[in-house]
Amino acid sequence: MLSKRLQTALDLLPVCRCIADVGCDHGLLTLALLTRGKCEHVVASDISAPSLEKAKIRLAQANLAGRASFFCCDGLSFAEPAQAAAVLGMGGRTILEILRAQNETALSMQCLVVQPASHREALYHALPELGLCVEEECIVRENGRFFPLIRLVQGRQAPLSGAAAEIGPLNSARRDPVTLSYTKWLCGVLQRALMHKGGGENQQKAAARLQALTAYLEEE
Repeated sequence: MLSKRLQTALDLLPVCRCIADVGCDHGLLTLALLTRGKCEHVVASDISAPSLEKAKIRLAQANLAGRASFFCCDGLSFAEPAQAAAVLGMGGRTILEILRAQNETALSMQCLVVQPASHREALYHALPELGLCVEEECIVRENGRFFPLIRLVQGRQAPLSGAAAEIGPLNSARRDPVTLSYTKWLCGVLQRALMHKGGGENQQKAAARLQALTAYLEEE
C-alpha cells in the first residue's frame, strides 16, 4: 500500500509510455507506476547506488525488471527519453538545480510532478525563468507532516508574490483546511527563525514572508 504522499504523486502523473522516477529510493513509486497502469516502462534513477539496488531488487521480485531502466545519476541526466517525471522528497533548491541543469529535458516532457521537502518558495519564484508553470498542486498531510506536490508543465508562469509565492497559486486560491493548516505551520517556522539574533538579509526576507502569510490568514 502506498503512502498518501506517493499515492497523490501517482494520481498527478499522466498515463503515458514512459515515466521517470527521479530519486527512486526503494522503488515503491517505480513499482506502482507499472502495476497500476500508469506507464509501460519506467526510468528509475537515483544518485545513491545502494538505493538504486534496492529498487532493482523490488522490481525483480515482482518480475517487472524487464520493464524498467536503472540509472545511477543526478537529476534528469539519464540516457533515455521519458514523457513525464516524478521528482519527490528533495529540497526545493535541489529540485531547482535539477530543472536548471536539465531544462531542455524538463521542457520536453508532458509534465513533471515535484514534491519540494523545503524551500518551496525558491522553486515557485524561479518558474518564469524555467519556462514552467503550475498546472495542478495540493498539500498532503500525513503522520503530522505536510507534503506539497506540484504538477508542472511547459508554459508561461506569471511571477508569483505574497502567499502565492509561498504556498502556491492554486493552493492559496483554494484556501482549503489543509492549506490553511500548512500556512499556520509555516508561519511558526518563520517566527522561530526570527527569534535568532543577528538580523541581516535572511531575517529581513523571513520577516517579509511571515508578513505575507499572516495577511493571507487574516483574509476572510
